[in-house]
Amino acid sequence: MLLATFAALDKKGREPITPVKIFLGMLIMAVSLLIMVAASYAGGDANRNTMSPLWLIMMYLFVSLAEILISPMGMSYVSKVAPARYQGLLFGIWFLSISIGGKLSGLLGKYYNTFHHHDYFLFLAGLMAFSAILVLLLLKRLKKYAG
Repeated sequence: MLLATFAALDKKGREPITPVKIFLGMLIMAVSLLIMVAASYAGGDANRNTMSPLWLIMMYLFVSLAEILISPMGMSYVSKVAPARYQGLLFGIWFLSISIGGKLSGLLGKYYNTFHHHDYFLFLAGLMAFSAILVLLLLKRLKKYAG
């Protein structure tokens, strides 16, 4: 579905550049967290097994779309803009940033039961939206390198 959308946009000469796709992926990830905020308000804050699994299915659908837009697009962008002699180093930095993000995610995860679940997911959605805004602010510079 996503590939067909970008192919159709490419035929019209309107396919977004890689940094815009990464920005869209971050926004979609924030939406996935807002789905969990809604699920928390719908009964998930109660910590009972009464919630429909459709909340998680919807959330993971958005997470998967976001992941497709962020991870391979980010690696493509690194390979496109990195000088040949630094490509290995910059790919290493890309993967290091992913591992640091995983570690930070684990550190934040231990506070899950400290807050109301809706507050926890809202905080994470805010972090993701902040990251997306940073990409948006750097978009002009990133476009220059995307060529």
